[in-house]
Amino acid sequence: LRPRRARQRSRVGQTADVPRVVLVGPRATCPAVSQGPASSRHGVAGPAAVCRAAAAGCHQRTRSRNRRKKTLLENLESRFEKKIFLENDARAMTLAEYKFGSEHSYKNVLGIFIGWGIGLGIIIDGKIYQGASGFAGEFAHSPIFESREITCTCGKKGCLEAVASGTAIVRMAGDAIKLDQESILARMVRDHQGELEPGLVVEAALAGDQRAITILSEAGLDLGRGISILIQLLNPELIIIGGSVAEANQYLITPIQQALNIYSMAKSRERSQLALYQLGEDVGLMGGVAVVTEKLFKDVINRLG
Repeated sequence: LRPRRARQRSRVGQTADVPRVVLVGPRATCPAVSQGPASSRHGVAGPAAVCRAAAAGCHQRTRSRNRRKKTLLENLESRFEKKIFLENDARAMTLAEYKFGSEHSYKNVLGIFIGWGIGLGIIIDGKIYQGASGFAGEFAHSPIFESREITCTCGKKGCLEAVASGTAIVRMAGDAIKLDQESILARMVRDHQGELEPGLVVEAALAGDQRAITILSEAGLDLGRGISILIQLLNPELIIIGGSVAEANQYLITPIQQALNIYSMAKSRERSQLALYQLGEDVGLMGGVAVVTEKLFKDVINRLG
């Protein structure tokens, strides 16, 4: 269960924070520095709200009121003068792990990525599932812990993301530091000029900090409870756990498995394998590549068909 690039800080799975996109292709960086010819295709991965709004035709203002307002997709294609594909970041990363992560013959796969937020990608019969309006996979905002009275970024109380994401881990770590100013975690935070992030809690746990290990264990148990619902509903063959928090390895995977044993039916989970992601910090980049190849070949097949 060890990822290929263990203990590297990954910034994936941060869907609860600011909207972001990943452009994949030669010189596919900031528009201000993307000059000259590039590849003929670019993949863009970002939060569902950004990508689906663009695909549905949610418009942005232009300088001239007389000109038709352009969608985000149209603006990107105009700026780069290339074909652009948009996809939710968690789905893109799940697709990358499915295609490039390891050799397997599975057709029904879930990808769960835990960073500051929690993202979910669903593959059914070998194809990414997006749902009727493109918002499939927002299970992190299911209020299954309402009794805890913790408000989520979405406005509801008791969402999975509110209790088991990197944001929740940082909140619990902050409380732990107040109780023990000389812990390994507290010293690490001081060494980082007081900046506390999920990856630092993971590093403290791997260094033996008991409070950090307990925090990750609690988050893992809650994650497992949420994942058990997915197992009951979708009966996946493979569940991939990724993101910066997943670098905790057994400190996260073991409590997740424990929760699955408690909350899911034995018959439902007996063929569901739990595994760490294999692409490490490259998973976001490879997600864009996977999106391009998937949609490009789909376009070709549609034209030929």
